[in-house]
Amino acid sequence: MIPEKFLKLAALGALSVAPATVAVYAVLIFAFQPTPTGGIPGSGGGIDAVSWWVLIAAMFVPLSLVAAWHVDFGKQLKAGKNSCPGC
Repeated sequence: MIPEKFLKLAALGALSVAPATVAVYAVLIFAFQPTPTGGIPGSGGGIDAVSWWVLIAAMFVPLSLVAAWHVDFGKQLKAGKNSCPGC
C-alpha cells in the first residue's frame, strides 16, 4: 500500500518507465545488429538478418506490455486513491 503523500511521485515514476522501456528497446536493437560476417559458414559467429528481425519482434511484445502496464498503473495512481482498487 502506497501512502497518500507518495501517490503523485509513484505515478510519475510509473509513467517514466514507458519511455525508458522504449530507450532500452532501441539500445538492444542497436546492440544486437547483424555483423558484417553473420550467417556465413565458418565466419566465427554473429547474428544474421533473419534472426535479428525475429529478435526484434520477440523483444517488442514483452517490452510493450511492460510499458503499457506502467502507463495504466501511473494513470490509476495519478487519479487518486479511490480509483485504484488495490491501493
